[in-house]
Amino acid sequence: MKTRIVVWLAVTALAAPVAGAQDPVPPPSTLVPGDRVRLEKTPDRKGLIATIESVTEGELVVKSVKTSETLRLDRSQLHNLEVSRGQRTQWRKGAKIGFVPGFLFFGFAGGAAACIDTPDCSWQPGYGLVTGVLGGAVTGGLGALIGLAYKTDRWVPVPEPKKPRVSVMLAPIPGQARFGVTVSF
Repeated sequence: MKTRIVVWLAVTALAAPVAGAQDPVPPPSTLVPGDRVRLEKTPDRKGLIATIESVTEGELVVKSVKTSETLRLDRSQLHNLEVSRGQRTQWRKGAKIGFVPGFLFFGFAGGAAACIDTPDCSWQPGYGLVTGVLGGAVTGGLGALIGLAYKTDRWVPVPEPKKPRVSVMLAPIPGQARFGVTVSF
C-alpha cells in the first residue's frame, strides 16, 4: 500500500513540470498595443519608456519614446515591467515644499515682531508658532496650486504569469524516511 502511494506521488511530481512546460504562456491581459510601458532589462539599468506595438506569449515589440527605434524583447529577460495607467498631479508634493519655507520664515518673523515695542523682550514662541502655521498654510496653498500644473505617469507593475512548481522533500528520520510533495499552480 505504501509503495503504491510513493509511486503515485513520484509520478505526479514528475508529470506536473512536464505538463506545465507544454502549455503556452498566455499573453498578459493587462498589456495591449498602444500602452506606454517602462521596462528594465537589468537591475542596474535605468528604465526605458516605450509604446507597445504588439504582444505575444514570450515577446514584446516596443517602440522607444526617445529614439523611435523598434525593439523586440524576450519577456523572460526583463527584470521589471510596468504599464502607465493614467497621470496624477503633484499637488501634495507642492504643498509640502511650499509649507516648510513659509513656516520657517513667518515663524521667525512673527516671533521677532512680538518684541518690536518692548526694549527687554525675549523670544515669543507662541507668536512664532501661530504666524508660522498661518504663513506656512498660505505658502503651502501656493505650492499645491503650482503642483497641480505638474503631471506624472502612474506606473503599475505588470504581474508575472505564474508557472507551476513542484517541490519534493525527502527527510531522513532515525529508522524511517519522510517524503513530501508540494504542487503549486
